[in-house]
Amino acid sequence: MPKMSIARTQFAPSTFQKTVRKFFCRPYFGRLIAKTSGNQIRFGNATIDTSSHVIDPLTKAAIFWGTYEEVEADLVDRFVDPALHVLEIGASLGVISARIARRLLAGRALICVEPNPACTATLEANLRINAGHLKTTVVNKALWSGQTGADKTMRMNVTDINSARIESAASDPNTGSTVETVRFSDLLALLPDEPLSLVIDIEGAEVPLLLHEEANIRRARQLIMELHETEYEGRTYSVDWIADRITNLGFECQAAVMRNPGLGVFVFNKTGSR
Repeated sequence: MPKMSIARTQFAPSTFQKTVRKFFCRPYFGRLIAKTSGNQIRFGNATIDTSSHVIDPLTKAAIFWGTYEEVEADLVDRFVDPALHVLEIGASLGVISARIARRLLAGRALICVEPNPACTATLEANLRINAGHLKTTVVNKALWSGQTGADKTMRMNVTDINSARIESAASDPNTGSTVETVRFSDLLALLPDEPLSLVIDIEGAEVPLLLHEEANIRRARQLIMELHETEYEGRTYSVDWIADRITNLGFECQAAVMRNPGLGVFVFNKTGSR
């Protein structure tokens, strides 16, 4: 496989970011921020509704100080093409969704997929606040990227509001909750048949997506994706392997920020589309 030529940046928080994390990203400040802002917290050029009881004070403080998903937020602000429709998979609370929405031109479509039902109300609220100029849809289902057929349900184990693991419905029935699934092709059918951007953060599930949905992924003009070193069907897939797989689908890497050797956020554009 051809290797990427783009230089990768190692994520290194500034002195200010380190100070903020150490002294101000604390529950006390999160509660104070929520109270003084009425749970309407500014996050860059977006406003985030944090009124849900599922959002802890630490997360509220991180949103206020800009340390919540700061790499993703920066890359979205710099690279999302305002003229494209967007399919975001792994939308969580809608914090990054709000930043995407603020980038897009009026009338564009933004589809946000998030399987965790505890996130749905907040995700929808943040789209109402930030995406009134767009055509938005929230899909409360888990992505299915199996080779054949489709499980109608999967099992979701939630560690906290920002971390959920999706497993086969055949996994331990005494853990987690059951969620419906949706195929990638069905999500694409919700969008106009026009160029689109994919924003994906699905905690390692990008590997089966890339293995089984090549033709559909080629429909995208742009990918912004968090890549994880992943175990899938008895094999380990490195971040390098995943990134090379994407370039072989006809994309070129525009930016890559590594959090550690097994985790990074990448931006890819269709070759020749810049």
